[in-house]
Amino acid sequence: MRTTPLLLLAAFCVIGCGRSSERPTAPIRTPAAVSAAATVRTDAPAPAAAPAPASRLRLRDLTWGDPVPTGFRLLSQQSKSESAYFDPKEKLSIEGVAVLDISYRFIDGRFSAMAVQGTPANYPALAAALKKKWGPPLEEDPGRVKWKDAETTALAGLAESSKPFVLIVIDNATVERARTNP
Repeated sequence: MRTTPLLLLAAFCVIGCGRSSERPTAPIRTPAAVSAAATVRTDAPAPAAAPAPASRLRLRDLTWGDPVPTGFRLLSQQSKSESAYFDPKEKLSIEGVAVLDISYRFIDGRFSAMAVQGTPANYPALAAALKKKWGPPLEEDPGRVKWKDAETTALAGLAESSKPFVLIVIDNATVERARTNP
């Protein structure tokens, strides 16, 4: 069975979310950076790289690929290259809507996703706030909305009325890697 990016994200949220007084307070331990070898053609000049468009689907000041910010604390280590962090000083709200937890995923020490959990009662307010900030969603069903631009995919959903809602904001390059490397 092939794992879908949404299942990977759900697993990340289950593992990475869950703010409590038991969160570790150890110093930040960033995973080692992994460098990839690049092949350069010497017989032709390299074309100038066009700057990537800035994603409109942002909630914090982090940009995809940023290193772990100073002050973030390690929440969990999913693998040698994947880890989840939280900001102990962060206000637990998104666009003025109270949430239960916010955590950040880093792959090879680089920012790749953000996961948010909140109470079911606050889901309608969060969905409305995100529609106001980001515009109409690409897809919308009862209890689920999806936005996407060139760099980012954002999914918000309410699985059951008794469970927290989940908002995942993820780098599209991370989604593509999950699709091609099951």
